[in-house]
Amino acid sequence: MAFDRDEYDYGAVWRSSMTNEEFAEIARRPDEWIDAARPLRVSAYVLKAQTLRWDVARIKTESETSRVSLLFTSLFLASLSLENVLKAVLLVRRPELAADGRLKFQNGNEKSWGHDLVRIANEATFQLEQEELDFVRVSCNPCIVSFGRYPMAVSKASAPSMWQFSTGAFRYFESIFVRAAETALREGRNGATAGRVAELERLAAEIGNDVPQSIMFG
Repeated sequence: MAFDRDEYDYGAVWRSSMTNEEFAEIARRPDEWIDAARPLRVSAYVLKAQTLRWDVARIKTESETSRVSLLFTSLFLASLSLENVLKAVLLVRRPELAADGRLKFQNGNEKSWGHDLVRIANEATFQLEQEELDFVRVSCNPCIVSFGRYPMAVSKASAPSMWQFSTGAFRYFESIFVRAAETALREGRNGATAGRVAELERLAAEIGNDVPQSIMFG
């Protein structure tokens, strides 16, 4: 794989020139998707914990606080993290979706479902419990396409009349994340070399220590 380097006053950017085969090989590796999901997961928990600290600080009338709520941003990052681990499962089970130098998250001329977590789970035949399915459909999907990024829904038809969100929803996020990551890493070992199996086992062991307990439950 060849790389081109562009330098700027703040640093440099490397652009890869890869073949279709190299692209597919990387896209089908579950550890690539999970490594992308890990900082998103940690960041989501950090923002959630900070919002709760500010809530307590305001109750105590402390000066070191902010009225900016980070909960929706936290949910946005959590949703993106789930998108990555669900795609890890999807590409392990359906490697043909990475071909011809692109990811094929659509069928024929239909609209891409690459950000629809319910559809990704269905395409991957990854079972979600009813509460998890509701969480993904009602909270994560709208947050990815609009509420995590914009001040309004992308269309009036998709705008909920009222949306209440609490930090308790993170128990569904965590259960989906852990199960999907474990599934992708376990199934990704099938047919892998001994070296690859060792890498995936190492990653599986590391994930449990990514988020400090004081942050996860803070």
